[in-house]
This record gives sequence, C-alpha cells and structure tokens, in this order.
Amino acid sequence: MQVLQNRINSFSSKPKRKQGKSHNIKWPHPEYFTATPVTLAEAGFYYDPSPEDVDNVTCYMCGKELSEWAEDDDPFDIHFKKCGKKCAWAVVRCGLRSDMDQKNKFVFTDKNRLPTSKPMEKARLETFTYDGWQYDSVKNHSASSREMARAGFVYSPVEVGDDLATCLYCGVSLSGWEPDDDPTEEHRKRVKSSGIPCPMFPDIVISKSYKDTTVPTKIHDGEEDEDEAPARAGSSTSKTPRSSHAKSTAKTPRSRARSSSKSRKATGEEERRGGGGGGGCRTRR
Repeated sequence: MQVLQNRINSFSSKPKRKQGKSHNIKWPHPEYFTATPVTLAEAGFYYDPSPEDVDNVTCYMCGKELSEWAEDDDPFDIHFKKCGKKCAWAVVRCGLRSDMDQKNKFVFTDKNRLPTSKPMEKARLETFTYDGWQYDSVKNHSASSREMARAGFVYSPVEVGDDLATCLYCGVSLSGWEPDDDPTEEHRKRVKSSGIPCPMFPDIVISKSYKDTTVPTKIHDGEEDEDEAPARAGSSTSKTPRSSHAKSTAKTPRSRARSSSKSRKATGEEERRGGGGGGGCRTRR
C-alpha cells in the first residue's frame, strides 16, 4: 500500500466481506466529507473496514487505525496530531500544514521541521527504507536512500518497484536514477530551471514574479503530456500540499483489541490514550 493509487483503489474495489459475514462493506461517506478516498489515501490511509467499523482506515506505514469519520474531520491534521512523533508519513506529508501560513507560504516556526533538519531527513529516509529502496543494494550507487533523503526527496512510487521520488516542498518528481546521478544536484537544477522556490535551497535566488506564489499543482521538465505518468529523470508531476477544508475535530476514542494489518504496530502512551484533539473520528488502536 505504499503506492498512492493502490490506497485510492482500496476504497473502490469490490465490496469486502469479513469473516464470512453475509453483508457487503463499502465506504459509507458522501463526497462532500473532508475525508474522501483521495484525501485519506494522500494522508497515508487505505480502506480497512470491518462489520463493526465500516469506515475504518489504516495507515500503510505506522498501522494507525481510525474510524467514525465526521464531516469536517481532516485526515492530514488528525494523522499528524496522533502520529506526528513516530510515523514518517505523518511527519513528511501530513505535517506540511503546520509549516505554512495562511497564504500557503512555508514559514518554519519549529527548527525540527526545517527541511534540512536531522528529524525531517530521518523521516524522509524512512519512506525509502520502509519497504526497501532498490539502489541501496547497488554498490557505489549515488542515489542511495540516505542521499535521496538528504536531497529532500521522499519515495513516491506510482507502481510497485519504480524509483520515483518527490520533493513535497516544491513538487519536483524524478525517476530513472543512474549510478552517477547526484540527487541534491538534480534537485537543485530543477529548482533553478523552474523558478519555483524550494525551502531545501534557500540560497537559490528566485525571480520576484514567483516569490508570492503558492507551490504549484504540477510542474514539468519537458514537453510530456500532463496525463502521462512520470517516467524519466527530468519529469516533474507531483502534487503539493492540499489546502485544509476545515479544522480537525478528532476526539479521544475508545480502544479495540483488533491488531493492525501491518506488522509495524502503533506503540506509546499516546496510542493507549487514543491521541489528542476533540470530537470526530476515533482511534481503533
């Protein structure tokens, strides 16, 4: 479930049957909910229901389970509040909102949230090492997981086994990594050529026309059609942080004994209490 599209598809696949139950289970909430299949998938969740919790979702990385979603519950805010100290995806993706001002410009008030900080680099690294990064097994390959994380990338595959990596700050996505590619330099070149600011490289001077812009939905390095999937190094097709529709109102939930579908189980006192916040969806574990 590390592939975004697979998580999205989990909400629309064939209705699920659990333990021989006679009724089908499908995603129950309307499209006007803040928590939609797309926003939940982008926040790291896939659909993992049971007869008792028909809207239960699970984070592919940390195993966090949430259910009983209310109309205004925001998957990004809730995931970050509950798992921001231990889940790499919650840190690098869902926490982006906390780094932005009302104009969607990056303003880092916490030094540990700076893109070049060790905690953020460590979280990005975990997106590569979670299920294995193919070039870590190639001797002297320059695009190792550590170098990719240091360069500001997270692993963002569009299909199992590909090597697409994305900077969530500026939207640059690159694939087709060669043994002598320097991830930092490749990233830097794309930022310079696009003219779009990236907080990974504050030393790069951006023209005035871009200074007050928000991060774009898509940028392209070539002339490929926008509908085509990203392929070679140099293409750039990643999404940027989604704007918040409403303030999260997640409440402290009751706990359940059901184990997560992932082997990486949630731990810690916060999980036993169910996390912070008030109102809205509840934690299952």
